[in-house]
Amino acid sequence: MHSQNFLKKRYILEDIELNDYVIEAIYFLESTDEFVRASEKENLANISKKTYWPIMHDMYERSYEYVCGSLSLFIIEQLQSCEASCRTAIEGAVNLHYVSLEDSLGKIISYFKNHFEVELKQNISWKSTVDISNVDESIKNHY
Repeated sequence: MHSQNFLKKRYILEDIELNDYVIEAIYFLESTDEFVRASEKENLANISKKTYWPIMHDMYERSYEYVCGSLSLFIIEQLQSCEASCRTAIEGAVNLHYVSLEDSLGKIISYFKNHFEVELKQNISWKSTVDISNVDESIKNHY
């Protein structure tokens, strides 16, 4: 049941042959998501009062979708893309776990501060690489 719904939502042929490990992975993923959504619904009055709740909710949604994407890539045998997607899924899950422990607001602020610092360094590095490249100036200006 979970496998068919998972495949259908992702436009993967429903008659594709899945091994027991993949079926079990889909079952655990979808069962966990059902549990999270039921718990969220049950506790919405309390958790919606928390300033950090919308951010954590979005982090969960992204993590769930990353895992779904990774599993989908595995099912359709796109293993290189699956491996990269899995790293993103794991990073998202670890970040969500980190911010969900004590002082969530402080940790979310720290998480974003670090994220922006890393992005700034990467953008500066990227711009330097573009600037010293041998491509035409019009292409450089585009980037």
